[in-house]
Amino acid sequence: MASYAATGAERLFYTADLPLKPGERKAQTQVFSMNPDGSDARQLKSSPGTKAHASRCASRPWVFFQNEDALGLLNERREEEVFLSAKGVQYHSPRCSSDGKYLSLTAWDKVNKRGFIEVYALATRRRVSRWPGEYASWMRARHIVIYRYYDNPGGPAGNISLYVHDLDRPQAAVRLLYSEKVGESLYDVSEPQIVGPAPADFVFRAYDEHEYFYYFRRLGDSFVRARDRRPLEHHNVYAGSGGPPLEQGNLALSLDGKFAVMEEHPWNTPPSLYLIDLKARDSRKIAEGFNPTWSADSTRIFFDKDPGFYARYAKAPERGENWTQIYPKSLEGYEIYVYDLGTGKEERLTRNAHYDGFL
Repeated sequence: MASYAATGAERLFYTADLPLKPGERKAQTQVFSMNPDGSDARQLKSSPGTKAHASRCASRPWVFFQNEDALGLLNERREEEVFLSAKGVQYHSPRCSSDGKYLSLTAWDKVNKRGFIEVYALATRRRVSRWPGEYASWMRARHIVIYRYYDNPGGPAGNISLYVHDLDRPQAAVRLLYSEKVGESLYDVSEPQIVGPAPADFVFRAYDEHEYFYYFRRLGDSFVRARDRRPLEHHNVYAGSGGPPLEQGNLALSLDGKFAVMEEHPWNTPPSLYLIDLKARDSRKIAEGFNPTWSADSTRIFFDKDPGFYARYAKAPERGENWTQIYPKSLEGYEIYVYDLGTGKEERLTRNAHYDGFL
């Protein structure tokens, strides 16, 4: 898997698989960069191996990425360093505060099967806080994180709770926002994000007996409504209730706090992206693709798409093919695209024969 980090007019950082060499069974995934218009693509200096989930902090020239069981970074000289590594620990979900002061991540203890939120001051690279939990996400413009805690990790049932923690008030107690028992029809609650001016304006992803769905909550109400003004909560954005089985994938918030973009994937159909106006509480389809992320100026959305997949999907019935036959053929063809909110147009940025642009 791979990811990227976009920053305004600066270079776009992403990870992609290199072409397989003779005798290789697993491709190496390396860090690349290019201009936001797709020009001047370069492979950056890093060690062989697998890189994933590239991300960049505001006001910091570093690019973080997962590298096997370590958290690596490309420094200001674009050279690889190991930021964190420990035996028996897997690091994931690195997130930066909006001012670039702090980095949070999940340190997963593989032996005891427990996760911990660790927070580092980037100016000193020292850890300043640690507590049980996973999937921390920062509130825009404030040093507040929302995260999940599961009281029975590895077990068949338990309670998953969502909390907020104020880093500027270390003595203050954490605040419980939501709690749900999982185990029978509800299997997981994860990826909480604060989408408004208060911690109570939050969303989270839930996995029930059907698919993954995002729950939008604002002070006990649905945060977003579809065009028919019915609550958007555990049902299809574009068709309302009664639609086909649906999986809602990644949700990314614009840095100016005005919009969100969400991936939706109805069963047996290609994934699409929906732009959500967080003030108007409205949504509309903008492109076919998945794994979106925003530019720093909140005017463009970068995403993945296999350009040949949709053509194959349209012709599948006449060929007697189904989803399971078409999907594996697309795994070598993911490319990076960009959607411009001002013009309403999308543009393809990468053109490679190998596995590229899976963000």
